[in-house]
Amino acid sequence: MNRKKFPYNNYLLYCFIIVALFLSCSTKKNTTISRSYHNLTAHYNVFFNANESFKKGLKKVDDNFHDNYSDILPMFKYGDNKVAKSIYPQMNKTIEKASKTIKKHSITVRPKIKKKRLTKSQRKFINKKEFCNWIDDSYMIMGKSHFYKQDFYPAIETFNYVVQQYTDKPVKYDGLLWLTRTYNEMNNYKKSKELLNLIEGEKNKVPKKLMKDFFTIYADYYLKQKKYEDAIPKLIKTIEYNKKKKYIVRYEYILAQVYQKVGDNDNASKFYNQVIGLNPEYEMSFNAKINLAILYDSSFDYNKDIEKQLFKMLKDDKNIDYQDQIYFALANIAFKEDYIDQAVSYYKLSAQKSISNTNQKAISFLSIADIYFKQKKYTLAQAYYDSTVTFLDNSYPDYEKISSKTRYLTELVKNLKTVQLQDSLQNLGKMTEKEKFAVIDQVINQIKKEEKLKQQEAQQERTSANFLNQNLRNTNSDNQGGKWYFYNPNALSMGHSGFIQKWGRRKLEDDWCRKNKASVDFDQISNADTTQQTTNGDQKQISNKSREYYLKDIPTTDSLLNISNKQIQEALFNIANIYQDKLKDYNQAISVYEDLIQKFPDNKFLLLTYYRLYSLNKNLNNVEKTNYYKNLIIEKFPETNYAKVLINPNFFKELQKKQNQINFLYSATYKYYLNNQFDKVLYNFNYADTTYKNNNLMSKFELLKTLSVGKQSDTTTFKTELINYLKKYPKSDETGYASSILASLTGNKTKTPTADSIAKISEDAFENEKDTSEQEIYAINSDAVHFYVIVIDSKKTDVNKLKFNLSNFNIDNYSYINFDVSSMILNTNFQLIVVKRFKNKDQGFNYFESVVANDIVFKDLKQTDYRHFIISVDNFKNFYQDKSIKKYLRFFNKNYLK
Repeated sequence: MNRKKFPYNNYLLYCFIIVALFLSCSTKKNTTISRSYHNLTAHYNVFFNANESFKKGLKKVDDNFHDNYSDILPMFKYGDNKVAKSIYPQMNKTIEKASKTIKKHSITVRPKIKKKRLTKSQRKFINKKEFCNWIDDSYMIMGKSHFYKQDFYPAIETFNYVVQQYTDKPVKYDGLLWLTRTYNEMNNYKKSKELLNLIEGEKNKVPKKLMKDFFTIYADYYLKQKKYEDAIPKLIKTIEYNKKKKYIVRYEYILAQVYQKVGDNDNASKFYNQVIGLNPEYEMSFNAKINLAILYDSSFDYNKDIEKQLFKMLKDDKNIDYQDQIYFALANIAFKEDYIDQAVSYYKLSAQKSISNTNQKAISFLSIADIYFKQKKYTLAQAYYDSTVTFLDNSYPDYEKISSKTRYLTELVKNLKTVQLQDSLQNLGKMTEKEKFAVIDQVINQIKKEEKLKQQEAQQERTSANFLNQNLRNTNSDNQGGKWYFYNPNALSMGHSGFIQKWGRRKLEDDWCRKNKASVDFDQISNADTTQQTTNGDQKQISNKSREYYLKDIPTTDSLLNISNKQIQEALFNIANIYQDKLKDYNQAISVYEDLIQKFPDNKFLLLTYYRLYSLNKNLNNVEKTNYYKNLIIEKFPETNYAKVLINPNFFKELQKKQNQINFLYSATYKYYLNNQFDKVLYNFNYADTTYKNNNLMSKFELLKTLSVGKQSDTTTFKTELINYLKKYPKSDETGYASSILASLTGNKTKTPTADSIAKISEDAFENEKDTSEQEIYAINSDAVHFYVIVIDSKKTDVNKLKFNLSNFNIDNYSYINFDVSSMILNTNFQLIVVKRFKNKDQGFNYFESVVANDIVFKDLKQTDYRHFIISVDNFKNFYQDKSIKKYLRFFNKNYLK
């Protein structure tokens, strides 16, 4: 009987266990069994899988991240957007598993307590918001996954939830720290600082294990803003709290870099030596040694053997890929010891050895360019700045400054070459035929030698290519069974290596293979074309190794000589302007201006050249020359504004005051017209016509007078007034408006424009400009520094001519202010001309109105070829990134022209 009961008892026991387990699965009950079950299964099942996936993602980030030792290393390894996308599968899986943990195992119901009197710890336990220990960890790992995906807003929401939900748990501070990291990555430093202050204020509550993270994030906060002095104490604390060698060595290296950046070479050397002593990975150890060499000070005896160490490193096979950096360090030593020629040679070797490290190549080119620039060898400097920009990453701190310098040096070299070319052609024109042929034959022989040398190099390249192709075929047959090239990783790798060996690492852009893109002169390209139009329209091939090729450009007639001279005049004037305005090389500017006057006494730039020579000599305290050019201007050009301001230093201030009075009078007259006070409009018109006769707003005054007469008289009188107006002002800005009204009165069905349509410029190229999203990216700040900006259609407008007009306008109206006028490319269709700077919105708008009221600047342009506006510094940064002209013009019209 007992045997029969035994299985039945076991059956009951099994049923009981199954029921108990089933009940414990529910999150609606909060018992010891249910809590234990959910903690166990959450930890070792779902959360475990989430954590494993997260760790795989982090490893992938670490494997793909490569430190750039030419800049201060980042505190954290995150990677770029490409790396973030590569870990989407791992991080999405982590988010999915973490969400499942929360959904399946979160227990929020309170446990049932039979006791009426509870201890303090019991009450604290009952009042908990969450009873599963792995829910807060699930939220944190979910937020971190969003963070590493660079989905910062979901990350912020998640970390904020943790901070608000777990106010009495240590995880709150972990959430705050990750929230700060997120704001750091978003460059929202104001929010970061608030959170750092909050954590610091509760430092005694922060778990000790999180203090290293606190100081690491604080250091990162300062480094991202380039506040290096402030970062140093935080870095020291970071090192103090960290125990793991891999973090200590990294942070000590960063600290050494920061000390080097702020010029504390002793501490920088100390920490570089400490890094080397910790035996880090080879690349870090190597760069620490290189930086010690860069810190070399010729006044200390203990540094005398550094050069020997560097030469020894050059012979080590392990350093083949680092020879560019070693030569760069040798160049820096030579430069500090004032061996400039030797330094240039080493910098050139550094650039030559930089095959894969394009950043080092760029910095080596930049160092050479800076040396030549300081020596005022501007042609050589331009070539090396151009090479720098070709290889330099646009995130480099001074990239925009270097790029701008390259542009104006390129403009200088272009004009220098124009002068050189035209002088050479004119000199050839003066020679006898025999002398002429001798010079041309010499050039042809040189071309033949160069072509022969290139053919030899090409043959050598073909031999190398055949050898590489043979290796590729062997690789295909041995390893890939004849797979297509792009499916063959070995073939791709060899092809990639071969490309880098020949070309180096090039930016992916148009004309990537051209060495000197920025200095391409399209005029010279057309001149260098080896074809010539014949009289019947056919093209005749002319070799650059024939005399005819060179003879065709020689100015042999008076008209051709006149054209050549005009090119030289304009080029000389441009060269002098660049020396004066961009390079601040005043003596060189004076020399070129004087050369222009000596060669071409009646050149079209004579007045402006005199005035610039007057200003330059005045700046250099050359009293005799200053008075000489002042008297020349007054004597030869007495009716010009230049002469008037030299006679009366307050001339422009008085002129501006008068213009302000005219502007004010016109504004009042316009308001009278809008309010139908036509008698006052007529009175103000008569007052303006007598007191400020021939002022630049007279066409506007007279239009208001004409419209006012029309409002108070019959149609015939109105027509007569409009006809008289159009005869008097056939080309004014208001002519179109008056014509359309007259057309509507005479029965033409042309739509009469509104007041808004007077101000509206037809769109043309600007109408086709692609608009971006409607999201508002601009903010009005009346007290901010403002720029005046002209946007021009590159295809229709000569930017140099417009800049010249603008410079004339500034000299005529604002000679007492030294404006900086520069140009830059907005995109493939549009260029910008920027006038800097105005103290606030009002000053900028006064300048804008002055340009509008004056016809000097845009006298050669159609209204469809440009837009102009003022813009604050911060808005300009957004505009240059967004590149939508329409979007900013809407903002400008709404906030400035309203």
